[in-house]
Amino acid sequence: TFALAVRVALASIVDFGFLFFSFGMGPSALVPARQPMGERPRERLVEHGADVLKNSELIAILLRTGTKGLSALDVAEQLQKQFATLDELSRAELADLQKIKGVK
Repeated sequence: TFALAVRVALASIVDFGFLFFSFGMGPSALVPARQPMGERPRERLVEHGADVLKNSELIAILLRTGTKGLSALDVAEQLQKQFATLDELSRAELADLQKIKGVK
């Protein structure tokens, strides 16, 4: 399933120590700066593994950056609200994804 694929991909990233994606994007807007380091999804992924993260946190890590006024976690939560399951999200049309603020 898509959820399993996301977890395997993230586990591989942690195993190889490659925590940053190279999609030509600017600095990560994954979480607000006010969130303590130990509570940030990327740091929790490294410390505890993908199994302890919510689906929205895993999506946020894959998104890497948010947009003006929204963190990647905010965008991920919007995606999760719009698409009930990760399977539904994986099958979504690009036009439907682009209706979510922060997805181009």
